[in-house]
Amino acid sequence: MSHATIFVLDQDRAKKFYVEKLGFECKNDVTMDEMGGFRWLTVSPPNQSDLEIVLMPVREGPALDADSAAKLRGLSRAGG
Repeated sequence: MSHATIFVLDQDRAKKFYVEKLGFECKNDVTMDEMGGFRWLTVSPPNQSDLEIVLMPVREGPALDADSAAKLRGLSRAGG
């Protein structure tokens, strides 16, 4: 496996947590204007650079419809 996705409510806070608290390396942090400002943000655990964890924002778009995004935000806020 090369990538795993974790849905997050705030990409900046998630990046800070993984990089500053857990010591992960930021692999990619790219905003794609041509995709409506979509931000591709990945981090890797120390000494495991072949695995990238995608810190994916919970928002409506190609991966989630509005109802699914709302449900996932609710679960995330509740710690699910």
